[in-house]
Amino acid sequence: MTTSTAEQSIYTQLRKEAETRLGAGTAAAYGNWSLDVEALQLLHKLSSDPRTAPDALKLLHELQVHQVELDLQNEEIHINEQGLVEELARYRELYESAPCGYFLVDFQGEIIEGNRAGAELFGAGQNDLRGSRFDHFLAADSRPALRSLLERLRDTGTAGSCDVTVDDTDLRPMRVLANASADQCCALLVCCEST
Repeated sequence: MTTSTAEQSIYTQLRKEAETRLGAGTAAAYGNWSLDVEALQLLHKLSSDPRTAPDALKLLHELQVHQVELDLQNEEIHINEQGLVEELARYRELYESAPCGYFLVDFQGEIIEGNRAGAELFGAGQNDLRGSRFDHFLAADSRPALRSLLERLRDTGTAGSCDVTVDDTDLRPMRVLANASADQCCALLVCCEST
C-alpha cells in the first residue's frame, strides 16, 4: 500500500468514525467547541433561504464531522503522548539501573552523559561526568587504546572494544565496548570491570 493510499485509508476511517459518533450522539463528549458568530450568521442566512437551506445543512454537517475528526485526532495524540512518556520512563530506568557503565561521548572523548554505574566506576558524581574527558579517568598507558578506538569508530563507524585500566588506587581493569550513535555524531560506550 502506497503512502497516499494508506493516508487516504486513515482519513476514510477517521471520517467514518466521526460520522458514526455524530450520528449516535456521542460526539459532544469529545470536545468543547462552538461555531463563531460569523459562521453562525452565515449558516442562519443560508438556512433561511429555501434555495440554500440544503446547502447550509450540508455545510453544518461537514463542520460537525470535521470537528469530531479533529477531536478524535486530538484524543489519539494524547494517547500516543502518554505511551511515549511511559516508554521514555522505561528506557530511562533501564539506562540508570544498568549494572554496567553507559556513556555517551564525543569522538574526542568528552563525556556528554553517563549513568549511575558509570559514575560509580570512576568514583565520581553523575553530574561531574558531563564535560569531563573519559580518558582522564584512565591510567596513562590505557589512554592511547581508548583514543584509537574512538578514532576508528569515527572514521569507519565500526564497533569495537578495548581493555583499559581505571586510574585509581587499585588500577582496576575495565572492558570498553564502543559503537557509533545512530546519527554517527558521537560514541556509545558500555564499560564493565574485567575480572
